[in-house]
Amino acid sequence: MISTIRYFSPAKEHEFKTIVLNSSIVSTGAKMKILRNIDSFDNKMISKVQTLMNTRNAFAHLPLTKSATITATNKGETLFGI
Repeated sequence: MISTIRYFSPAKEHEFKTIVLNSSIVSTGAKMKILRNIDSFDNKMISKVQTLMNTRNAFAHLPLTKSATITATNKGETLFGI
């Protein structure tokens, strides 16, 4: 969050934090899109966070018995599948 504030250097830092970075106003997905368009941010890290968000959303918003398949692997060996 601090890096985003420094990048934009908003004149009204408090308003920027409470409005633009507010989760109820600007979604996490929208914030990720903003970060993807800033060259100094690591896109690999953003992709990892996006994968985590997608996984979280699958558990939070979809009926698991009908829409999600979960497979856990470790070094190519399947540990379990649901």
